[in-house]
Amino acid sequence: MVNSVLFIAVAVAAALLAPLNSDAACSCPPDYILTINNSHPTTTIWAPTSDGNYTGTPCATNCSTTIAYFGHITEGKLLGASITVMSPSGLNGNNYVNIYGGNTLVQTISSDTAPPVLNIDNSNVTIEFILKDPVTVYIFSSPIDREAPASTTPSPATTPVYNGSYPVNPALVKLDLIIGIDASQNNLASFQDAKNTIKEVVNTFGYSDDSVRLSLFRFTPSDTLPYGFFDIPWTLNAATFATSLDSIVPYPGAQSDYFTQLNVGLFKAIDNNYKFRDNTERVLLIFTGSDAAAVNNDTLTAVKGKINADDLRIVLANTNKSLSLSNVNFKQLLSLNDANPKPLSTYQFILDDSSQVQNLLNSTIFNGNALSQLPGTSPQSTASAADVIVPDGFQRYTIFINDVRKYVPEFNKIIKLTFAYFETNYNTDFIIISVDGKEVARLSGQYGYEPYFCLAATDNVEVTFTTSYGNVYKGYKSTAEAVLTCGPGKSIEYSKSGKIMKYIKTSDVSTYLGSPLY
Repeated sequence: MVNSVLFIAVAVAAALLAPLNSDAACSCPPDYILTINNSHPTTTIWAPTSDGNYTGTPCATNCSTTIAYFGHITEGKLLGASITVMSPSGLNGNNYVNIYGGNTLVQTISSDTAPPVLNIDNSNVTIEFILKDPVTVYIFSSPIDREAPASTTPSPATTPVYNGSYPVNPALVKLDLIIGIDASQNNLASFQDAKNTIKEVVNTFGYSDDSVRLSLFRFTPSDTLPYGFFDIPWTLNAATFATSLDSIVPYPGAQSDYFTQLNVGLFKAIDNNYKFRDNTERVLLIFTGSDAAAVNNDTLTAVKGKINADDLRIVLANTNKSLSLSNVNFKQLLSLNDANPKPLSTYQFILDDSSQVQNLLNSTIFNGNALSQLPGTSPQSTASAADVIVPDGFQRYTIFINDVRKYVPEFNKIIKLTFAYFETNYNTDFIIISVDGKEVARLSGQYGYEPYFCLAATDNVEVTFTTSYGNVYKGYKSTAEAVLTCGPGKSIEYSKSGKIMKYIKTSDVSTYLGSPLY
């Protein structure tokens, strides 16, 4: 089922009918007939106004709006609807709202307490207003797959409850994972010492074309020695990986030629025949106890360019427990982080650590803030410089992010929060906006038309970005400014009273429907 979530997005095609029942000078929004094609368009219904548009003057009448859904989200499943009620004000025994699924009354709202999300097993939803006085309320309707009838035997759960050491069951994670091994003679001792840990890391995940795909890449001290993918990329599982790992032998030389072999071996293979999946987390996890051979500037620049172009995040795990992971000891490999964006995060093996695998994965692959070089919680500011969750150079954010940006209001000013765009995994990854600790909006899906929020705060405004374990997208870019006034535009305005107002610069606002895109 779809969770409670407030969406703002571009218009979707709709045929508009006359309202079912309205006074000439006071009317509800028009009816909507929406054809759904594997999407979840969110339609906003507001209380009656003088012209039926939400820019009109609130008024009192008895009228209704019907939303009729056709098509499907999932092939073979009937449509229902998920209803979210927000910011009711003025509702009582004389002024109330009835919500119908088909001809069945599902909920009556007669107070200023919003009910929980309503899931309706009908493709026709009617919002009926019975008013003696003007009120304020916003109702959001999104199509969903209809629930099975109560008489139907529930399908057995396919995924057991997970109570393990990680944020989610690792079998659910979507990831293209390359394990890099330094096969230089100089690295032999630390490689042998870490071999069982490496296998345990790989054993953590499940492997399929729909979840984690696995490859093994070998670095050697010279281009004249065997290097590159040890097997056909993306064909390994835990068992075949262990066999391949045990087959790696050391080659003479102190330091492996990482950068040339990345440029010629890894990236060319990926580009030519073994591409990364779209919208998928991509990680190269390198296990080594020594630094790379020196690299020339041209090769380093080429490697950095391909890392950014392929959205590849690199984790450097130092298996040499007696050698610190410092710029002195790993100058060449750490040079990957000399420029922005920084693609490299690190992990230092610890002596006799029984939780080595959990610590490594929880601090790197299961830590999107580390992979994306995000601060976690930013300093408080109202500077007008843009906050970008995915820095220029990368195209996608990472899984398991929890990033908080805080903005402090200036005296007698409100905070105008503008989004140049946002693009997230629908209904699993969210941008959560809070004012003085109270959540006022939750964005998910994709939108590129610069909505802005006018936020009156006493202490601060927080923007929290959270991601889960599935597809990854562009993220968002926002600007927070301290302003005296916040004029009309595509926005939501939140005031101390908790009311939400919407503005759209268009002469025909009745055709503007909220709709997360895919």
